[in-house]
Amino acid sequence: YYTLSERDLEDLEETHGSFGFPVFVKPRRSGSSVGAGRADSMAELAEKVEDALRFDSSVIVERFIRGREVAVALMDGKALGAIEISPKGNFYDYKSKYQSGQSEYHLPARLPPTRYKGVLHIAERANQCLGTTGATRVDLLVTEGENEYVLEVNTLPGMTPTSLLPKIAKGCGWDFADLCEEILARATVGTRSSLRPARGPSTAPPPVGDDEQSTAPITSVGLEAP
Repeated sequence: YYTLSERDLEDLEETHGSFGFPVFVKPRRSGSSVGAGRADSMAELAEKVEDALRFDSSVIVERFIRGREVAVALMDGKALGAIEISPKGNFYDYKSKYQSGQSEYHLPARLPPTRYKGVLHIAERANQCLGTTGATRVDLLVTEGENEYVLEVNTLPGMTPTSLLPKIAKGCGWDFADLCEEILARATVGTRSSLRPARGPSTAPPPVGDDEQSTAPITSVGLEAP
């Protein structure tokens, strides 16, 4: 990936060079896919970059990776479960996230058991690398091959009725009130000590998939700089 600011627009074609298409463009500091979009040509890239710059002074341009979108919810670094998102549009944009009926969700994610466990492990590793605590969500792309790509670690995951963290927590046996209590009990202020030790849900959703496919290894993890 590479980053751009408004002063780089005049040299956009030179900067992009042989990076290729398609690419995905998004504001460097934003959320809910606001200002994000796919570009398949230089003209579209210029348009998407200008749009993203409306929301931030810096823009990220990433290679587009085709794969299934999966999100893992964690509490103090311990994975609660993984959900698969199937948006009806081109990608999981703002409309797909917050308008009812614009996306389908599969909990647990439709992965072979071994790969499902591997995705949870990758999410936990990503949290460990960044030293995050409390409630977090790791977004990944799961490809048809044997690669999983970590897109980002969300330290302020959504808490609306359509948000992914509450959906996963509910599948684990926590209603919204339980989830809020767990988050508050682990809250810290300038200290690593929380009021309650980390624990997982009493019942975690089992992985699904064909046992004959469950031996597919995970060979690499794509971790990008924040």
